[in-house]
Amino acid sequence: SITESDEVLDENEIMYPLIYGCTFRILICMLFSKFELAEKLCTKLQQKVNLKQDPGYELQTSTYMCIGLVSTAIYRQTKRNKHLQVLRKLKKMFVNYCKTKGKSCTNRALILRAEL
Repeated sequence: SITESDEVLDENEIMYPLIYGCTFRILICMLFSKFELAEKLCTKLQQKVNLKQDPGYELQTSTYMCIGLVSTAIYRQTKRNKHLQVLRKLKKMFVNYCKTKGKSCTNRALILRAEL
């Protein structure tokens, strides 16, 4: 069994469940309009996981989309320019992803574009 093994966990084995778990928590917070908590989770996720290290295209784009949606919701409530800048930055990043990594994240880019 895994618990009896002397193997050391690979960084990716820890990182993927962390990203998935945090992303789902963010989506649940958004569903129940708990945007401040979702923002804290986004910050925690960015601190724990280096998304630029490429944890995987799907996880990376999903996480960035969640961050963008949280920023949009908070911007609508507070009108703080910080959140609008985050959304604009992510929109540019998704346009670049669509050009360089393929069209598979077009739906996420369009969602963020519609929110902007």
